Amino acid sequence: MSNKNNSAQKIIQVIKESTRPIICMDSRADFGFVEENVCPAKDIDFSNYDLQIFLDSGTIEHICKDRLFMPKSKTVRLNIDHHAGNSLYGHYNYVKPYVSCCTVLFNLFKDVKIEWNRSLANIYYLGLLLDSGFFQYNTVTDYDFYVASELVKNGAKNFEITWKLTSNEKLIDLKLAGLIYNNLVVLPKKSIAYSTLTIKELKEKGINYDQRSYPPSDMIKKLEGVNFVFVIREISSHRYKASFRSHLPDFNVLEIAQKLGGGGHIMAASTILTVKSLQEAIQIVLASV
Repeated sequence: MSNKNNSAQKIIQVIKESTRPIICMDSRADFGFVEENVCPAKDIDFSNYDLQIFLDSGTIEHICKDRLFMPKSKTVRLNIDHHAGNSLYGHYNYVKPYVSCCTVLFNLFKDVKIEWNRSLANIYYLGLLLDSGFFQYNTVTDYDFYVASELVKNGAKNFEITWKLTSNEKLIDLKLAGLIYNNLVVLPKKSIAYSTLTIKELKEKGINYDQRSYPPSDMIKKLEGVNFVFVIREISSHRYKASFRSHLPDFNVLEIAQKLGGGGHIMAASTILTVKSLQEAIQIVLASV
C-alpha cells in the first residue's frame, strides 16, 4: 500500500497501462439496474486480472457481502473513493472527501479532460443524488451543485431520475418499514433511538432483504428529539450488522463505528458485530456512545 493520494494524471496512467482490469464496487448497493455483468466478489479469481479498481469502497471488505472476505491475489489495487474513514489501502489512491464518489470521479475526469456523454451523465447524476441524500447531507458543498449542473448540461435527466427514485415505493420497502417502526425503541434520556431486524421476522413477512431500495436506518434517522439512530440486523448465527445514522450534523457516528471495527461517513456508518445475541449487540452499541 502507498498510504498516500496520487494525482489524477497518475491514476489515468495506471488505468491505461492495465490490460486486464476489474472494477470492484461496494456490495451494499445493487448495480444490476445499470450493468448486467455483475459478479459477486467471492466468485472471482482476482489473480486473472492485473488491476483491481475499487470504487466507492471505504474498506476492501466492502466489495463483498461477506465481511470476512479478503481478496487473496497480489494484484495491484487502485482505490477511488470518498469515505472519510478510507485508510488509503490501495497501491494507488484517489480519495477525496466529497459527498459522493461520483463527484470524485467527475473531478478526476475533469482534471484529465475526459468528455462526457448522456449515458455517463445519467449514471453519475443518479449516484450523486443517492450519495448526497438529494443534497440534504452536511457534507454537500457548492462544488456538488456545480457537478450536478454540469451533468444536466451533458444530458442527465433530472426529472426522470428524481421521479423514479422518489415516486415508486416497492411493496418490500413498505413491509420493511413496518417491521422497523414496530421494533422501534426510543431512549429519550440518551437522545437515542434504535430498531432491530431478525432473520425470523424477515422470513415471516416474506421479505428478501437484498431487494430493498435503501437502508432501514434511513427510515428512522429523521426522528425528532434524538442525536442519532441505529438499526441492528441479524445476518447469521451470532453475526449482526449495525448501521448508524446521525440526526444532527455535529454528531459523529463514524467514531462509534470505528470503535467497533467498522467505517463509513460522519453521519452514516456501520460495522459487523460477532456476539452471542441480539441484546448483546444492542448493549455493545449503547456502551460505545
